[in-house]
Amino acid sequence: MFHPQALLVYLLGFVTAGCSTAAHAETDAVRAGEGLRTQEDKGKYGRRVTHAIEGWKVLVHERLPVEEPDATRKALELLGAQLKEITRVVPEPALTRLREVQLWMSPEYPGFRAGAEYHPDAGWLRANGRDPAMAKQVEFSSVRNFEAETLRMPNFALHELAHAFHDRVLEGGFQNASIQSAFERAQASKSYERVERFFGPGRANTFERAYAMNTPQEYFAESTEAYFSRNDFFPFTREELKRHDPEMERLLGRLWALAPVVNTRPAPAAAASAEPPYQRMNFGPALFWTYQVAPGNIAQKGIAVRLDVGPGGVSNGKAWMIYEHDTMRVAAATTGAFVDWKGIGFDGSHGTHTGLSGDRHWVNPDAPGWASPGGSWEDARLVGRDGRRYGPLPRDWTRFEGLYLHGNRVVLSAKIHGVRVLESPDWIETSPQPVFTRTFNVGAWSGSLRLRIAPDSVRVVLTGAGSLRRQEGFWFADLPGGAKARLWMTRGDALTLDALTKLPDAERGFDLEPLTRGGPAQEATETLTTSEPARGSSPFAVDVFPLPVGNPWSSWMRPGGFDFTPDGRAAMVATWNGDVWRVDGLTAEAPAPLRWRRVARGLFQPLGVKFRGDDLFVTCRDQLVRLRDLNGDGEMDFLENFNSDHQVTEHFHEFAMGLQTDAAGNFYYAKSGRHALDSVVPHHGTLLRVSADGMGTVILATGFRAANGVCLNEDGTFFVTDQEGFWTPKNRINRVRAGGFYGNMFGFTSVTNTSDTAMEPPMIWVTNAKDRSPAELVWVPPGVWGSLGGSLLELSYGTGRIYAIPHEEVEGHWQGAICELPMPAFPTGVMRGRFGQDGALYACGLFGWAGNAPAPGGFYRVRRGSQPAHVPLKVHARQGGLSITFSDAFDPASVQPDAFALKVWSLRRTANYGSKHFDERSVDITGAKLGKDGRVIELKIPDLAPTQCYELKIQLSGVDGGKVDRSLHGTIHRLSPK
Repeated sequence: MFHPQALLVYLLGFVTAGCSTAAHAETDAVRAGEGLRTQEDKGKYGRRVTHAIEGWKVLVHERLPVEEPDATRKALELLGAQLKEITRVVPEPALTRLREVQLWMSPEYPGFRAGAEYHPDAGWLRANGRDPAMAKQVEFSSVRNFEAETLRMPNFALHELAHAFHDRVLEGGFQNASIQSAFERAQASKSYERVERFFGPGRANTFERAYAMNTPQEYFAESTEAYFSRNDFFPFTREELKRHDPEMERLLGRLWALAPVVNTRPAPAAAASAEPPYQRMNFGPALFWTYQVAPGNIAQKGIAVRLDVGPGGVSNGKAWMIYEHDTMRVAAATTGAFVDWKGIGFDGSHGTHTGLSGDRHWVNPDAPGWASPGGSWEDARLVGRDGRRYGPLPRDWTRFEGLYLHGNRVVLSAKIHGVRVLESPDWIETSPQPVFTRTFNVGAWSGSLRLRIAPDSVRVVLTGAGSLRRQEGFWFADLPGGAKARLWMTRGDALTLDALTKLPDAERGFDLEPLTRGGPAQEATETLTTSEPARGSSPFAVDVFPLPVGNPWSSWMRPGGFDFTPDGRAAMVATWNGDVWRVDGLTAEAPAPLRWRRVARGLFQPLGVKFRGDDLFVTCRDQLVRLRDLNGDGEMDFLENFNSDHQVTEHFHEFAMGLQTDAAGNFYYAKSGRHALDSVVPHHGTLLRVSADGMGTVILATGFRAANGVCLNEDGTFFVTDQEGFWTPKNRINRVRAGGFYGNMFGFTSVTNTSDTAMEPPMIWVTNAKDRSPAELVWVPPGVWGSLGGSLLELSYGTGRIYAIPHEEVEGHWQGAICELPMPAFPTGVMRGRFGQDGALYACGLFGWAGNAPAPGGFYRVRRGSQPAHVPLKVHARQGGLSITFSDAFDPASVQPDAFALKVWSLRRTANYGSKHFDERSVDITGAKLGKDGRVIELKIPDLAPTQCYELKIQLSGVDGGKVDRSLHGTIHRLSPK
């Protein structure tokens, strides 16, 4: 039996449906569903005991271990065996995506048959008295039947997880076109109308219609069982599936392997390792990151500096000092293990942040590390809406200037009261407690500077110029102008500390200035790959630049931004986990050698790169960095803090994305807001401008949720995309003006009116099936790509595609459409694009979560091919119809009204996540006319009216007779009179 609004479910022992209406494909992966659940809900639905099994989170209802202890224990054991098999047979990265799905074990529900089911959304759950937190998760509601059903269906957990994969991961979710087409073909073949069904021991098999023929969703899930395990309907195994339904067997191979669809071969493989990539990676001697140093004490702009000498970088050390550069304090000194590896940039977890794992020798409070010019310790940083302090201290108090790297030595540079102060940390491994040191060089001036050292439970000695004082539970030091001094700190005994400070070489290395002139290159090794040429002929040819994944530092190659060197012959590529790589050879005709060299490392999630003249800048979460090679050896010796006005919180979602400059040298980037939470600081959900001298930051526009980059227009406006979510019913392509508010009430804004009239409407509302996560836009330069010169393109993180964005202004309102370029999707999300001097589009991107293109990263060159593209360049909405200008001509005979189909729908913007389609309906097209040049189509649509969303499907023929299928999704705010 089926519930009226159900999609699918596979119950233990029988087939039924117990799910809600079709769920929209979310931009952000649904993790725990906690945002759907109030404290009252937790009491209503019961508490859960969490088990970790084979990488999955299994949530067992509190009643089960009490009421059915043996059955629950057995069910967990059998589930573990199924998950172990899944771990063995399902390839990465699909396996990681399956592990994002939580598995819930519940008591049986009165009036419902017990079973296993995937819940697409919360609506059906609420309506039927079940916990809405199970939306987009899998539920097992019978532990008693687990053993019997396992005999019939050896891996029914795989069946339900296949539904989750179909809904949450594949392009278009449950409306995936490839699966729909395969299902219709299988139905038409009648090959599943009478097949064998297995019931397990003690019951004879029967012959009946395959359960797979009920829906495309069940066809995919049933076939997946056969492909990876064993199904209870024929075909039972992969070999049988291959003989009986070879097209589906091949399709499953592509979908589950998440295979690249661009013509490419895999890049060189990294060495096999059981460690995750973030633990294998060598980040260099220091890592900018957010670190929780103690409960309630977070170094938002942390710098972890490794103190011991050895291979493997900061994470493979055994002693660290953690700085925080908003306050210029030492937040903690630790030994032992490094961090817990939690956080979106490491283990991919949402709602978490990285914490220290080692032995904390001391922790300083979240407060200024140096006294103010007036001698005060009162914190003058911005007070967030949560009452906590964020952002940097005033510039006349402290300012972090940057980090010098010299071999294994790290030197921090700061201005304290305008005076240059250099500092370098170190340690001495003594037993039973180590000794930590901080060496200071203070610039010339007539006064002294006071710093907080550590709690007075730590033993402290100062050598060189300066004095110590102990008050109010802490050690403080006064350092005079021109001082060279060293602090010695330990939890150990005073005799050891005293002996160390009196050794003949105790003052060795007091002078830090030689470490600020550039040291010997540490990473001069180049990693070689070979560019791969496009195959075949198509409107757009894609050359692939394989990433150096087999590099000596095990760097996790997930590119987040790039720019060409000033001569245009090389590129600087930043990766999400903190590297910057120079790649030479990419402008040569493929195949050609590519030489990759890591020139910088340890940055905080860089997602934008831009040259301004000869200077290289990188957008990081904590600062805008200028990278400086001080001695000309090709390696960056100084990570200069050009601007750190950034207001950073520990929330995982608030990326700083993109980087562009204007003619005056100002910088622009977008700052995301928090996921499912109201803003805390003014920078949340904003477009920002940093002045050309780096001395200030201005908020240009507000109301964004997750703006993945920025496109700067000649008239001083911008294009900024945004992602579906709370207060954002669907994805947006925005034409942004200074002072505008763009709809997300969870962004930091003074707007309190929640109506649509209080926000700037998007130029285009983009539904998920079209592009689930738009990224940066880029202009095609005039004179490049033929008739496409001067047009606008959008890159997609969510689908790995490139789209044309024809648009217009009518009565002051910007509106337009989105249409895929006729080329395959990339295997990874593409986010940043720039045109090279050769007229090709270069694009890079990555996958983090919630996308259809899950390869870790990629870098590509897109060239205009010789074939017609038939890309829409202009869309004009007028009274009574649409006018569409294409890049290439059509066969006049194919331009008939029935070659076009138009439907429209509306959205509802609320505090809920996303919106379904409302009032979806078809609109008649009564006439179609082709212009003289064969490129302009005039459609007569008497009932055309402004609409938030429309889809126009086109099936025509080119002048060469080739079929042209296009789909435009767009928005109409105003109709032109003519």
